[in-house]
Order: sequence, then C-alpha cells, then structure tokens
Amino acid sequence: MNKLADLIIDSKIFISICTVCITLCSLLIFKTPFSSYPQFLILIFSSTFLIYNFPNYAEILNHQKKHQLAKFYIYTCPLTIVSIIISLSFLPVSVFYFFIHLGFLSFLYYLPVKNPAIAKYSLRNIPYLKIFLIAYVFSAATVIAPSYLNLTTNNDLIEQLFIDRFIFILAITIPFDIRDHKIDKQLSIKTIPHLTGIHGAKILTSILLLFYVINSMWYQDLFSILFSRLFAIIILFYFIFTLKESSSKFIFNGYIDGSMIIQLCVFVISHFILF
Repeated sequence: MNKLADLIIDSKIFISICTVCITLCSLLIFKTPFSSYPQFLILIFSSTFLIYNFPNYAEILNHQKKHQLAKFYIYTCPLTIVSIIISLSFLPVSVFYFFIHLGFLSFLYYLPVKNPAIAKYSLRNIPYLKIFLIAYVFSAATVIAPSYLNLTTNNDLIEQLFIDRFIFILAITIPFDIRDHKIDKQLSIKTIPHLTGIHGAKILTSILLLFYVINSMWYQDLFSILFSRLFAIIILFYFIFTLKESSSKFIFNGYIDGSMIIQLCVFVISHFILF
C-alpha cells in the first residue's frame, strides 16, 4: 500500500488529480456546459503531469543517474503529449494560445539551477519570485483558461475567482518553501521563509488562508463556496502549525495538496445535496 502511495505522489499523479479537482470547481462556478468537461480536464491533468515531471525527464535524458521511475516515464511521456494534442483539438483555439505562455513560463521555471550556464535563465533564481510564479501559472490554468469554455461568464466573477485562487495557491506553496528551506539556501534561492523565518512564513500562510475564506462572501453561490473553503483550511491550519522541514511527503503532498480535492468534494455535496 505504501509503495502505491509513493508511486502516486512521486510520479506527480496525485498533484495532477488535485489540479483537476480545483479546475472542476472553477467549471462548476462558471456553470460551464458539461460537454466541455472531459477534454479540458484531460488537458489539465496531462499538462500538470508533464510540467511537474519535466525535471525527471531531463534527468533521464541526461543519464545523470538511474531514475527509479525511468520506465514509467518512458511510457507515460509520449502518452501525455498525445493526450494534450488530442484534447486541444476538441477545445477552442483560444485555449491553445493561452496555454502557450503558461508552458513557456513553466519551462523557464524548471531550467536546471545546478548548471551555471543555464541557471542564469531560470526564473527560480529571481529572489522571492518562485511562489508568485507558481501561483500565477496555476491560477491562470485553472481559472482563466476554463473561462474560455463559457464566453457568457461574467468578467467580475473570473477576476474574483482568479484573485482567490492566486491567494490560495500562494498560501499552500509557502509550506513547500519551508520544506525546501535548507536546499534553497544551499542553491542561493531566496524564498519567503528566508525573509520571514519559518514561524513568520506559517503566520503569513494563515493570513492568506483567512483572506481566502473571507472572500467567499462575494459569490452568488455563497454557502457552497464558503463551506468548501472553510472545511479545507481548518484541516490546513492543523498541518501548517505542526509542520516541520522534516515532515513526510504525505503531509506536504497528501494533505496540503489534497486540500484541493477536499474543496471539490465539499463544494459538490453542499451545492447539489444540502442546498
């Protein structure tokens, strides 16, 4: 069972599922026609899987060391690329154009920082930019991109959800900077925990999450959104304040990233059953 959990987390399947869940929340809030769901969610899953595994693909291609999931990636990489191409063919061309700049930013972010000749071009080397870049790409892909599927969506709603999603992703990314605190210090990558300290970073995360919940008041579907966010951050608060640099990957990836799955489940239950 542990080996299966390790595979799901290490292969980035879990974060890809989490991204699909938070995207599905956007589609439901935008009241997007269901006919567009399958191909767009396949695009989101495949894109997330491909981008998050970019360092692994590079490591395998460079033969730096024998990767434990090498065979898995050799088979899944072509399949992922084909899935992206096929799903895009069923979506508006505007979605393709929008994803171009997100792919470019992701590529620049994942440039190897250990290679001096390439490191100067890596966006991760720009002080404190790391989490803001992640928050933007993630929010743009899961909020702005889905809005292209329903052109009747109110622009104010898109802007509000984008801001909220940005705040949320910013908040749950800070704990990962806490985890990588020592490694980032060795690589001279400046992050929020280096500026505020570990405790200060946890407080900042809590403030952002509180704003995230308070902003629920602006939505027409108030109760569903409020309950889904409130339920998720109650769990997040516990793990954030008991968090250590040495905490297991199941805390970081399983529970912190998993808060996106929790939000979808609570949103669906409250929207379609309770209310």
